[in-house]
Amino acid sequence: MIVRRLAPDDLEVFRDLRLTSLRTDPDNFASDYDVWEAYSDQKWASYLDEESVFSAFDGDAPVGLIGLIPQLKSRLNHRTELAMVYVKPDHRGTGVADAMLSHVIAFARDAGLLQIELSVNAANARAIQFYGRHEFAAYGRLPRGFRADDGFNDDLLMVLKLD
Repeated sequence: MIVRRLAPDDLEVFRDLRLTSLRTDPDNFASDYDVWEAYSDQKWASYLDEESVFSAFDGDAPVGLIGLIPQLKSRLNHRTELAMVYVKPDHRGTGVADAMLSHVIAFARDAGLLQIELSVNAANARAIQFYGRHEFAAYGRLPRGFRADDGFNDDLLMVLKLD
């Protein structure tokens, strides 16, 4: 398995993984499938240009997605947000998520970033445990962080200090 940053010519890999994640695990993401499905190729490409988006590959098959969203303001640009974390169901529990997260943590350190932040569905114990294994620490909880089909879900806010 290899983890690498997606390039502009990986647009279809990105689109397929992102739409699959939003369709199969909607309560793990604040984004909506219908919104992303309607994006133009130019909009999809803008994510690959403006953010650091990575995929894990099992041979030639893309099996996971993870991204870092930069903070652009000068007083905040030491921070980045972890986003779009997804592993295809048949590859869960195989170390793909660990490999992807380790890769983006190393990438962030090499880029001189000082911390990675994330929000995760507070009811997603497996994800919270996963981030904890990688030394992310909870620092807050946002009540009704996003709307789900059956009401609201809280977001657990977590941070990894890289220095």
